[in-house]
Amino acid sequence: MFGDGSSANKNETTTCLRGWSRQTSETSVLPLVRLGNQWIDDNASCGEGRRLLPKRPECIHWRRHCQGSHSTKVFGYGYNLKMPKTKPYLLYLFITLIVIAFITLLGPEEQSLGANVRLVYLHGAWVLTAEIVFIAAALAGLLGLILRRDLFHTWSAALGRTGIIFWVTYLPLSILAMQSNWNGLFLAEPRFRLAMIFAVTGILLQLGLWLFNISWLTSLANIFYIIALRVIFASAENIMHPPPSPIFNSGNFVIIGFFVGLNLLAWLAAYFLTRILLNLKPAS
Repeated sequence: MFGDGSSANKNETTTCLRGWSRQTSETSVLPLVRLGNQWIDDNASCGEGRRLLPKRPECIHWRRHCQGSHSTKVFGYGYNLKMPKTKPYLLYLFITLIVIAFITLLGPEEQSLGANVRLVYLHGAWVLTAEIVFIAAALAGLLGLILRRDLFHTWSAALGRTGIIFWVTYLPLSILAMQSNWNGLFLAEPRFRLAMIFAVTGILLQLGLWLFNISWLTSLANIFYIIALRVIFASAENIMHPPPSPIFNSGNFVIIGFFVGLNLLAWLAAYFLTRILLNLKPAS
């Protein structure tokens, strides 16, 4: 027990905030749900009385009480329960990005492009990660639509936002790779032009989906987005992106292994970013 020690606080009321019990010197627990400035009983949870939340509770102890409970945040008393844990993921993302940058600088050189090929490695890993995340967003959305589970819709939304962030940030990497390896920018290159179109479209799409905040619509949009992207790029002309992959067809296992490792690190960064974006919701 803690507080100012006043005897007047011995009979402070006890509340159960939809599954969290607030105990003072009394032993009773009442299930309450907030309605405006009052706390009323949650009959679906425990089915007991009605009380107002004390203005200055002095002795507080929290414990789990009701089945099917979830965390409740109480304003004004400094007790924030189960707040979104984004700080560790921000740190993990930052560390992963630093490692990616360091590893890229140590990448193996190539006979014709020399050290400049390292930008090609990073640019390739970044765009592949974006596409994989888009596919994951579509699959999560499909599961959400079939199983009608909000969990999959939530992951689809976060993955879709992560995918567009990787897609947009891959474009400056592509420009740097052009400039360093071909001594100029070929912005009219078909695949780069399409990438720009999908970047602008994707930003507007994800912004609109975030504002509307309709789970099934977000999942459906993520499915159609990756389908459209793959269908259009499959028929696009290759000029500066010769198929199939020159890295995997090089026969150089050092380069292949390095590129695979760089992709894995990019996937890890995408995972941390997705975990951060899971808690991002529009203001109500």
